[in-house]
Formats: sequence, structure tokens, C-alpha cells
Amino acid sequence: MRAEEALEAMGMAYVELLHDREALLGQLQAHAAAVNDPAVREAVRQGFAELYEFVAGASLASDEEIQAWLAHGCCSTSSRRWTPSASTPRGARAARAS
Repeated sequence: MRAEEALEAMGMAYVELLHDREALLGQLQAHAAAVNDPAVREAVRQGFAELYEFVAGASLASDEEIQAWLAHGCCSTSSRRWTPSASTPRGARAARAS
């Protein structure tokens, strides 16, 4: 499998994960908490380093290809439309609707 094919396959798998609302919110909350909490920051940093090493080993892509692929994934995560659920607090649903 070529690097491009491997990155595409992993990207498609990640897109499927984005449908899991709790996983998506957990990821976003971890990144937000990393700003002020050194323990969370280290856990996020370590997880990202492990992700990078996994992608590098699975795809054999260049550093430039991996960086572009990860940047696209970050954009996909942050641009994913968040849809409130029935369990979302009423104020948040109202704020989201406006």
C-alpha cells in the first residue's frame, strides 16, 4: 500500500470516529484543558506523539505528508458541526440555536 492510500484509509477511519459525539467532545475538551493543566498537556502531547509514530510507521509517508495529513484532520475536527442532544443543557441549546 502506498503512503497516499494508507493516509486516505486512516483519514476515512477518523471521519467515522467524528460521528461519535462523546469521543469528539472528549478530544476537544482534552485539547482545551491542556492549556492550563500540565498533566493533561503531557497526556495530550504523549498521545499526539504516539499517533504521529503510528501514522509514520503505517504509512511510511514523509514528515511533510504526515504533517499535512494531521493538519487536515485537525481542521476536520474543529469544523465538525456540533449538534446539541437532548442531554445538552437548555442554555447551551438556546445559545446554539441563535
